[in-house]
Amino acid sequence: MGAWAGDVDESPESVYQKATSILAGSGLKTISTIPSQSLAAEGPKELEEHERNIVIALVVIGILLFIVYAIMRGWLWLVLGFVLLVAGGAYYFIGGEKNSFTVGITRIPQGSRISITSRGDKAEASQNQLIGILVPARAAAPVAAGIRCSKCGATVPDASDAFCPSCGAKL
Repeated sequence: MGAWAGDVDESPESVYQKATSILAGSGLKTISTIPSQSLAAEGPKELEEHERNIVIALVVIGILLFIVYAIMRGWLWLVLGFVLLVAGGAYYFIGGEKNSFTVGITRIPQGSRISITSRGDKAEASQNQLIGILVPARAAAPVAAGIRCSKCGATVPDASDAFCPSCGAKL
């Protein structure tokens, strides 16, 4: 299960549009939505690798027990083979987790506050893709603080700038 929360420098409408476009290409089906506020989607169940291995082992052992029954004619082998085949089939259809993806969007003065939760491989891939295209909010620089350019002496208000806006020198 994946979860992410943070602030972004984008409007809720922009975030919502990006989330819906990512979901359109992911194979997840939107189940509920409130435009520019929330979005929920689901997808098919997926078995993880170890779960697939369990199903394969149950089915293979069940088939082998049927073969043993055909050779030895013992009812116990037939019953055990049948039970393992049914258990493998039941685990295949009942096991696994459903892909689910939810996005909550709240308007804040600097843009939007986002919370994303995902469950399942497709949903987590969609979450990572959405996080990758959102513009994170920059921390507000102190108003009175700043750094001075060593070449021209100009005050640069944003300490995260790499170059002086006056002379272009590297800071």
